[in-house]
Amino acid sequence: MYRLPIWSIFVLLNFISFSQIYNRTGKNIGLSIGASSSVACDQSNFHFGLQSHVSKYLIPEVGYRITKQYSSSRIENLGEYQNFITPGVQIRTRFLSTPGRRVRGICTKEFFDLALTPEFNISLSQPIENVFSLRVGLCIYQMKSGMSKSRRAWSYKVEPYYRHGFSNQGIINKEIGFSLKITRFEVYNFLK
Repeated sequence: MYRLPIWSIFVLLNFISFSQIYNRTGKNIGLSIGASSSVACDQSNFHFGLQSHVSKYLIPEVGYRITKQYSSSRIENLGEYQNFITPGVQIRTRFLSTPGRRVRGICTKEFFDLALTPEFNISLSQPIENVFSLRVGLCIYQMKSGMSKSRRAWSYKVEPYYRHGFSNQGIINKEIGFSLKITRFEVYNFLK
């Protein structure tokens, strides 16, 4: 007679102990760090910036970009270093996801998103014009389930990309690069 309630309490406690109790709110902030190299001319680039997820597929970002020229003729015309402020909006769509699997009791799944980012590069160097560029990338990231708060609060994404610039001076022309994006989400315990 009392076996059924005791058994159901055991099952309920077991279910709660292995469930995911933290949910994300809409508040988040992210850091983006990356490097790229020009295919068309002899230059390398480094950038870092901030981003925030407005929705799952819309991410505004603003960054600082420094470009170093290696060709002596380009250094004479443009200077050795060029500095840019680069606001942009990343638009993503799901391209592929792997089937979920259990690894040591944790459900794990990888996602691949196509990302299209129009950017406007505002030059901080005087003789250089502002440049519009388009970045196309593949965002790769992993989601894990579990009781840990940090699994829901942090997100790590790697994005290899190709950037094409639309400029008369050829400052940002054809580039291949990668960036690492670390995002911190605000989470709450929905059981409390």
